[in-house]
Amino acid sequence: MTSVPLAKAEDFGAHASKYYSLEVSHFKSTLDTHLLELLWSKYWVQTLTQSPLLTNRDYSNKQILDLSSKIRLADQSVQSSGRSSNIFQGTRKVDAEMEKLAQTSHSVTMKEKQGLMAGEVKAKIFNKLGSTTAA
Repeated sequence: MTSVPLAKAEDFGAHASKYYSLEVSHFKSTLDTHLLELLWSKYWVQTLTQSPLLTNRDYSNKQILDLSSKIRLADQSVQSSGRSSNIFQGTRKVDAEMEKLAQTSHSVTMKEKQGLMAGEVKAKIFNKLGSTTAA
């Protein structure tokens, strides 16, 4: 189960914890396949040259901002749980919050890492193709 962004949680208030994943499937007909092939052949150069880090920059920035807000809230929760009368229950709640933060952080990190790796792979492929040395 993925973490709900704070902005979305605020939209739904008390029901924010009721989110769950829905499985999504799609159907592609032969006409769809043909249309996608035409688009691919028309835009393949643009597809190869674009960077997912630049394309998804706004989304990534919002994810990082949301993560920092959640970390700030978790820090406040940790500080307040130290003052709680039931320390064991407070610790379990904090542990659950930290686990969610770790998962969200890992997800954001992996998306950024994939974008960096895609750029490296493209650079190595195209630099290799462009550099012809005589033997």
